[in-house]
Amino acid sequence: MNLEKTVVSGVPLLVSRPAGGGPAPLVLLSHGFSRSKEDWLEHFGQLAAMGYVAVAMDNRFHGERPGPGFSALLPEGTPDLPRMLRSMLETADDMRLLIDHFCRDEAIDPDKIAVVGASTGGFISFAAFVNDPRIKVAASIIASPLWGDIPDLDATARADLIDEFPALNESSRNESIPPRALLMQIGAEDAQCDGAQIERFCEELRELYGNQAERLRLIVHPGVGHEFTAEMWANAVAWLEKYL
Repeated sequence: MNLEKTVVSGVPLLVSRPAGGGPAPLVLLSHGFSRSKEDWLEHFGQLAAMGYVAVAMDNRFHGERPGPGFSALLPEGTPDLPRMLRSMLETADDMRLLIDHFCRDEAIDPDKIAVVGASTGGFISFAAFVNDPRIKVAASIIASPLWGDIPDLDATARADLIDEFPALNESSRNESIPPRALLMQIGAEDAQCDGAQIERFCEELRELYGNQAERLRLIVHPGVGHEFTAEMWANAVAWLEKYL
């Protein structure tokens, strides 16, 4: 495995490449709230062994990103919700720039691109998946496709964001997903995700998959709260192996 640290379009990255030549699938990784790209280091070896180029990014306001640091999202210890949500959506837009960059690399197969994210990174990965049809596979972990699961925003602020970011527009969101492969995983005891609403979302979306319904899956882990477990990671890897 070859591991490099670099910056692309202002985004600090860790990039892991498999040994050997030939175009390889690209897997973009997004970390959770208050975390960094280094969270994915323990998983790079496995992804490289599977023949994937893995790219872990620092989300906006996190890690080594230039500009305001993480504390800017928590002025006086109180979350700045509009700014927090905007940073997540803008990070999803950053993924498009990363895909543009890596698809110019002959070592990347532009027809095999996936995103994996945990917690805040799961929201980000889902938004990127909705926004960019080049992403063929997504695994969202301890997160929700329903932005309403993020604490309530002022109605005006939410309306402004919906106008600006297509991932928030429910009327066009669902139609953009099938038949691409989407795996969602949540803990049954996770207070940050509304499991019943997510299950309803999946049932409605599954109708749009027709005879390819196996390409959409929700796994609810009993007895698990807001925790990224080894089993969740194993399921995500198996999903990549099957559909990427």
